Amino acid sequence: VHINGGEYKLLGYYKFDVPTTVDENILGIMEGLTVARLATEALLNVQHTAKYPMPKDYDNLLSHYGMAEITFDAPEYAPPPALQQNTLMLSGGIDGTHIMWKRLEGQANAVTFNHGQSPWQAGIWGEKDASKEIVSLTRHHFGTPVYHQQVEARWKSYQPRRWAKAYRNFMLATQAYLISPGTIIVGTSIDDQLHDSFPDFIEGFSKTTGIQIQAPNIKTGRREIMRDIIDLTLHEEPYLLASTMSCQLTRYLGKKFLFCGSCHSCQLRLPAAEFGGDPRFSNFNPKINLIPKPLENVIATSNYYKRRPSKNIMKSFLSDFVTIDEFMNFIPVLRMIEKEWNYPVKKLMTEWQYSLYQPIYF
Repeated sequence: VHINGGEYKLLGYYKFDVPTTVDENILGIMEGLTVARLATEALLNVQHTAKYPMPKDYDNLLSHYGMAEITFDAPEYAPPPALQQNTLMLSGGIDGTHIMWKRLEGQANAVTFNHGQSPWQAGIWGEKDASKEIVSLTRHHFGTPVYHQQVEARWKSYQPRRWAKAYRNFMLATQAYLISPGTIIVGTSIDDQLHDSFPDFIEGFSKTTGIQIQAPNIKTGRREIMRDIIDLTLHEEPYLLASTMSCQLTRYLGKKFLFCGSCHSCQLRLPAAEFGGDPRFSNFNPKINLIPKPLENVIATSNYYKRRPSKNIMKSFLSDFVTIDEFMNFIPVLRMIEKEWNYPVKKLMTEWQYSLYQPIYF
């Protein structure tokens, strides 16, 4: 990156897989996102001479939604034509699985990214295995020929991790477009808070670049997502929930992790108990298969019934209830938690929650 009229500084790099024949215009979109992410992490205003053509007003879009002013010196190009094919960015987690089954009903291709982080291969069941299993279940259930490709997407920054995920969704979406052109479907939900997950940025990026990005769950919360996944698991595909990797299965295999609920994934899932229970938290729903089919001979199902969320996680979860109705609806589940786990839920409540819970309890 060229800084202040003479000095050059290496901020980082991005390495990713592309097809043998590639549209250089799309590489220009990726080049712009990479520079914008580097500038954001370094908190630098950057003037960049681009190697590839870029869309009109692209630098204005990225500057508006980023943390730095960016100016591109690049020839312009016309956005690509809209294509009918859907391509889902599928990590193997709950969000992408929900979109593939509930929104798309198997009518999409899928791209999974090895972005160099631990979830790609977390012990024996990470994104690599989970995404394959989800696609396999999808093909079998819907009878659709889902094309699935796993590709590399490695980011290296020499800057402090101020905004480590800036523009990441759109860098991956652009790479997915290179591999499988069409409308790119992302799993962003209303609970995500990344600045490049906001609806107006998605709309602006799609309009400016011509790469159509859709987020079918942009107005859907985790509770609805988990409710739907549990319903699908109970009534359509018994291995669906267990085959996702949103909850790290490795925590059940050793003494290091004594309690489920110590990660943010589990904390977000706990509200689903009001819709019938998440088996990775309790035995509220023993009918749901707990282990991905390929691991049935590796993990004992009974291990899932011995874990409780940590007290800090439960206390944080209870503090999220802001209305009386919300809390009152969840009291039956709290009663089960207290009984099944011999868990001191009363000690973790706020004063107003305890005042409502006490008369019912006694």
